[in-house]
Amino acid sequence: MKLWIDDLRSPPDNGWFWTKNSSDALVVIRLAAHQGGVILNEISFDHDLGGEDIAVKVANEIERLVYLGHLKMPAWKIHSANPVGRANLERALRSAERFDEIWLASGTDARVDARVAETDDARDAPEDYHGETSKDGECHAVL
Repeated sequence: MKLWIDDLRSPPDNGWFWTKNSSDALVVIRLAAHQGGVILNEISFDHDLGGEDIAVKVANEIERLVYLGHLKMPAWKIHSANPVGRANLERALRSAERFDEIWLASGTDARVDARVAETDDARDAPEDYHGETSKDGECHAVL
């Protein structure tokens, strides 16, 4: 599945699943992480999703789920014109890529076991994780 996150601009073609806010995008991301039947291949982000809603919420959740081993990192791109928003999205997504590389380097796909365990507890973090999960559930990692 290809996920397009943007409140105004429509996807470039019909091959994208379009979500217009972070709440709907989070539902798709969490289904991909916990159901196993939805395979997320690519995500394209706009940053500003109307009002106070921003796509960094989605990027932070991807970072958290990849870190926990619940989600394999999909390909991603940012089509936002907001330079600060773009930088914030890139920071979270690049961190998620590093966590994905750690899982890949483990030699086995322990992510399957992590997903089956259904633990969202940050105490089960890889040793390279130096961030924290805040009360709002967002992962703020520092490598």
